[in-house]
Amino acid sequence: MVVTDKEFFDKLEQQPELKNRFKVMLSISTNSGKELITLADEAEYRVIEQVRKLSQELLQGWANKESAPYHKTWTPSLKTLLPQDLLT
Repeated sequence: MVVTDKEFFDKLEQQPELKNRFKVMLSISTNSGKELITLADEAEYRVIEQVRKLSQELLQGWANKESAPYHKTWTPSLKTLLPQDLLT
């Protein structure tokens, strides 16, 4: 799915956590954060850490969005499922 720059920035404005994560990654790439990064290993570590957090946030957001319709319709059963119930 290709989006225009305007569509991208509009969607980014709707997700402040994602926007902040990109700001942190941008500060690492431009070395404009609070701490000056002088070693390539340190920069790599920080980027990997941010990508992991980004991945977690994106997948959690996706899961929450995808599961929302099921939470509205699902009601827990009071019956305990027993192994023999699976055979019938």
